[in-house]
Amino acid sequence: MRRRGRGLAAALTSALLLAVMVDTATATTFTVVERAIRANWTTMTFESSGTSVRCPVTLEGSFTQGTFAKVARSRIGSVTRGAIGTCTGGTARILTETLPWTIQYSSFAGTLPNITSATTRTIGAGLQITPTGSPTCTARSTEESPVVMIAQREGSSGQISALRIEEANTIPLSGEVLCSLLRGRIIGTSGAPTVLGETTPIVLLLGAESAMQGVTEAETEPIKLVKDLEIEAARTLGVRSIKNTNFFYAITITEIAKIEGNPERFTRLTGLSEDCSVGTVLRPRSANSCNIRIGYTSGGRPTHTTVVISYEWGLVAPYPREQNFTVTAN
Repeated sequence: MRRRGRGLAAALTSALLLAVMVDTATATTFTVVERAIRANWTTMTFESSGTSVRCPVTLEGSFTQGTFAKVARSRIGSVTRGAIGTCTGGTARILTETLPWTIQYSSFAGTLPNITSATTRTIGAGLQITPTGSPTCTARSTEESPVVMIAQREGSSGQISALRIEEANTIPLSGEVLCSLLRGRIIGTSGAPTVLGETTPIVLLLGAESAMQGVTEAETEPIKLVKDLEIEAARTLGVRSIKNTNFFYAITITEIAKIEGNPERFTRLTGLSEDCSVGTVLRPRSANSCNIRIGYTSGGRPTHTTVVISYEWGLVAPYPREQNFTVTAN
């Protein structure tokens, strides 16, 4: 069996997309737990040399899983998709061939642990802009001239209320005549960003203790299993009901296997419609569940086996995990 995900950090899912745990004494690291995000701008303005094009814009992306040094220009994720609606003052489009765009951490404002905002840099963003009556120019953000975005954080709740583009930053233009002589600005403030595919707000928490406040064990474990399932007599069935306790994401079972002890002396019984199997999808925080039924094979009394359930959850680059429980013979 391919073992995967053992020992990975449990997801903080009480209205979290991005949970950041910072050592408040040294503030040297942070951890990104959730990854998928969507942000909408009712109006994003592309401005250069007295001309402006105003458009509705949606951006989607993912944050990199793991723990990072909290230093400027460390990579924390990417923008993977973008869409521009009908514009006024001209036209604009996202250069899809430039995706994904790199997101870097930059800095924070406020006093730990009560920060008021976090600033990121987007590198490689590519846009083609045509103001009415003006030449078409291409804008491309770089390490030296990034798109700077400020996530505004709400007090004690930690919710991100908006993403504001720092309009003082300009990016180089290229393309038709005169474009290379100009620089452009991007202006706009989004609504509250959400989990991709959900209306759940993003919450930014700092400090390992504050990040865990109000999060129960069930909320940090996408599947809740008992540790031991006793089988009292030979060939007596043991039944374990599996339910998804994740707040937001469905989980998909990818593997069920028996390991350790005497796995060959136990058998997993199937055939009922509610039995767990590879491909079973359990909806988040709902009544639907599936059962794993364990019995003995003939030929002697076994001692125990460990049943391992591997599964994936998440919308962007599904996150693999596994949990297990032990079946013992008395």
